[in-house]
Amino acid sequence: MSRRILPITLSVVLTLGAGATTLGAEPSVSPTVNGPSGVIGPGVETLAVTPGTVEVIAGAPVRMSPLDAAPSTRILAVIANGTDVPVDADVAWAASTPDGALAWTGQLGNSRSSFNGNLLSGSVPGAIPPGGLGLMLGGDDGLPEGIALDFAVRSQPADEPSSGEPAVDVAAATLEDGHLVGEVRDASEFPVERGISVLAVCLDQSGLPIAGAGVFFDVDQPIEPGGTAPFDIDLGDADCSRFLVGALGDS
Repeated sequence: MSRRILPITLSVVLTLGAGATTLGAEPSVSPTVNGPSGVIGPGVETLAVTPGTVEVIAGAPVRMSPLDAAPSTRILAVIANGTDVPVDADVAWAASTPDGALAWTGQLGNSRSSFNGNLLSGSVPGAIPPGGLGLMLGGDDGLPEGIALDFAVRSQPADEPSSGEPAVDVAAATLEDGHLVGEVRDASEFPVERGISVLAVCLDQSGLPIAGAGVFFDVDQPIEPGGTAPFDIDLGDADCSRFLVGALGDS
């Protein structure tokens, strides 16, 4: 993890363990949400998106639940696109100790990495739709209790969809006995030939990310445009009654 000091403009400051973002009204009690918003889940309609901005609206170190190992801590940020065009974004983060000393810096962006099917870094969806949300994951273990996180977003209008990164929507997602199960759909003009990343985050009552899980799975055969594939994410014992989930195709 880089320790270089980044020239960033801070957009939001969150302290580990604090509830710094307000969701607003109680979301529907139904754990199943359908929609083309890029990232879906209970409470997504109540997350504040400021018109004309691209910003981090929530972020924290979270406990990620991998498939075959003890949970690890990663940094996860929720980005809101308040513009009228799809955007590509990356996020600079800086962590400070309780006495205000800058201790760690790094980047969250579109570079995906995975190990044994566990998503270690990356973002979903590939481009954040107008008025929609994106999720970004990265960082390393070892962040201590009590740190403060500063985030800054850099964004630009997204390129046209390419055959190398087919647009994939989460068509449905349901929480069942500690698992998030659902279906992804190829929403592009290109087939998904290699695999799909799915990233889920659990929110507390204030909207702060508290846990999550990310997976990358290969597809047995290409998913053609309009085609679907199921997913099943083990969230362990995390309280995930409020979740967000998104996906990204890879060819």
